[in-house]
Amino acid sequence: MVEQATIDGNKMGFNRPLSPAEERFARMKSVQLFGEAFPRWGLQFMHWAGEMMGYNPQLWKKVLKNQAQPEEMGRYLGRMATGIGGLYMIDKLLYSPPAGEGYIDTKSMEWVNKDGDRVRLGSIEPLSTPITMLAGMHYGWALATGDTEAAKKHMAMLTGAARFSSIPGMRALYGEGGLLGSMIKPLADGMEKGKIDFKNLRKEAENNLNKMLPGQAILGALKTVFDPEVREGVGANVPGISLLKEPVINLATGEPYKAKQRVAGIEFPAITGTPVPMATRILEPTAKILSRYGMLTYRGPRAPIAGYPAAEAPEDVTREWSIEFGKQRDRIFRQVIPYVEAQENRLPPGALREGNPFYEQTRKLLMQYDAIAAKQARDIVTRRHGAVSKLPRQATIREERLGR
Repeated sequence: MVEQATIDGNKMGFNRPLSPAEERFARMKSVQLFGEAFPRWGLQFMHWAGEMMGYNPQLWKKVLKNQAQPEEMGRYLGRMATGIGGLYMIDKLLYSPPAGEGYIDTKSMEWVNKDGDRVRLGSIEPLSTPITMLAGMHYGWALATGDTEAAKKHMAMLTGAARFSSIPGMRALYGEGGLLGSMIKPLADGMEKGKIDFKNLRKEAENNLNKMLPGQAILGALKTVFDPEVREGVGANVPGISLLKEPVINLATGEPYKAKQRVAGIEFPAITGTPVPMATRILEPTAKILSRYGMLTYRGPRAPIAGYPAAEAPEDVTREWSIEFGKQRDRIFRQVIPYVEAQENRLPPGALREGNPFYEQTRKLLMQYDAIAAKQARDIVTRRHGAVSKLPRQATIREERLGR
């Protein structure tokens, strides 16, 4: 069966023969662990993408020797027309759509429509890679024409989209490549700062262990049916075991996180918390406005909590803070949302984009409210534990090194 599938795949043009150097590269354990978990896929995809854009050295050699067959030339021209035409269509519909129709948030590889709803585009090929290619093309054109503002915009799009593409090595650059690559970045950051964040490192190790479990998709689907809450820890996506794990806290509400999605008007839980490709993420009002202004990802507390430095606070204290922060955030933002939406409704199409004056001013205002919510949560938890909220100043890494 496997051999027949390979034969059929070769007939359809999906598989591509790799060079000896590429084969050696794909078999290297270091590449599989820290670069690309499945390097052959990325290499074959780039061969396919090149042919769809007209790159076919083997055929060119035949043309020069007058040995190319009409069937081969027809297939070559058809593929090139499909590839270039598809790239043009993606550019007009997704990358450079008419004002007010929506835009691509390359930080999460999602399509944000005019109502602020988010549709997942990541993990869809061929789509993520063409968006990366278009960002690079637009960036090059902007540099050539001297349009520095447009160049900055397209570079931001390029750096955001590249991590979702199938271009070999891209995920490794973002510290996400291979089976163990996600653990390298926390270690490197910790060594640079002089202090390793073992909490973050442990979470990455748990995620890697969860990914190694066989039948993840089936187990995740079964778990979601009986337990729709997203949980953390080893076995968080295994039916039965998940009920023993702590739920992830939704930092927009302070409640256990239940990821939901909508496909063809039907709402249902997202398996393991991740929407399927082309599904619309269902967000609470507070989460929706945070996502609209690029604030959905929160890096965690920085100020001391209940007498502990933020990075050294016990997990139960940090969890208490997360719950209170989400509650205070939701309470404050629900009062602000009607005012912000009233102002947004007066704007012309396309004004709600990063870099526009209204967007930047509103984002700055929301960040101030975010800081107020964080302080209120910190004060609540500190009073609960009866500890001081301000600790003595700690020496910086540079000061510690000079002291040595």
